[in-house]
Amino acid sequence: MKTESSFLRYFKYVFVICLAVVVIMLATGRRAALDPALIAMFASLALYFMSHPVLKSFAFTVWVFAFGAASMVYSGAFMTRFGFDLGILIVPIVAGLIANRILYSRHKTLPASAAVQDRRRLLMHFDWKFSLDDWQEAKKAKFDDSG
Repeated sequence: MKTESSFLRYFKYVFVICLAVVVIMLATGRRAALDPALIAMFASLALYFMSHPVLKSFAFTVWVFAFGAASMVYSGAFMTRFGFDLGILIVPIVAGLIANRILYSRHKTLPASAAVQDRRRLLMHFDWKFSLDDWQEAKKAKFDDSG
């Protein structure tokens, strides 16, 4: 089954080049010029992940790393835009991301049947019960765990 070729798959080469530049800069002690290469490395990795069918689900995580690196290096660019303080948007954005994650995870776990949920509760009960029984037996036998 042949799929359509995407130009994004070529970003793996950009990633390898940027990774080599980052490693060389770290090895030679040129950390001041490392910032653009590090951001380009994460961005190219995210673009490559977007073209890969298996790694596509990790692209968002790599984008977070890319923008995190960019915000640490060029923090002034993320403070104000056209006189508007962008700092007040942090809390709503993070709250929206958390709400999105909660809703997405609930959506994935809701289809689990009641029988599956009962099995989970039963396993947790037995795990706790056996642990408690083992502890009580060890206590009766005066098990010394001090050393």
